[in-house]
Amino acid sequence: MSLESDILNSGYKTMAVSCIIEYKNKILLLRRNKEPHDKLYCPVGGKVEAFESPKEAVMREVEEETGLKVKDPNLAGIMVETSPTKFNWISFIYYHKLPQKVTLQRMDTVEGHLEWVPWAGIADLPVPETDPPIYKKVREQKPFVYNVEYDMSGSLTSMSNEINDT
Repeated sequence: MSLESDILNSGYKTMAVSCIIEYKNKILLLRRNKEPHDKLYCPVGGKVEAFESPKEAVMREVEEETGLKVKDPNLAGIMVETSPTKFNWISFIYYHKLPQKVTLQRMDTVEGHLEWVPWAGIADLPVPETDPPIYKKVREQKPFVYNVEYDMSGSLTSMSNEINDT
């Protein structure tokens, strides 16, 4: 077992970032080709590296996965996942609206295949079950801090927002 594997399975939280990138009512999603979330559509992102802020990490991850240089993404919210087995993450979720059309350098990456998806089409896609409430908050421009808990089998048992925005 590697040190990274030991940490991921120890219950300690790993810091991650993701970025919901929008252009003309479509968002850029990655259909992942490996775990976590194999075959599911997710925003681009990844782990925060040593000596890196979440904002620096999201700018780096977006560029690595899409070739896009996102200069000033907005922090939309945070998701804290807790599990007795896996999914022990603190994820900083960013949002960035592209001011103009861009041509992506590549649509296939090591992580999966990138696709522009209309907001309305997300409901028809296989996505992690934590993501629809996040997309809803981002569209409403409402901040969130979701606490998510999983059981021993990795099934979601609860998801609650610490920010009461009724």
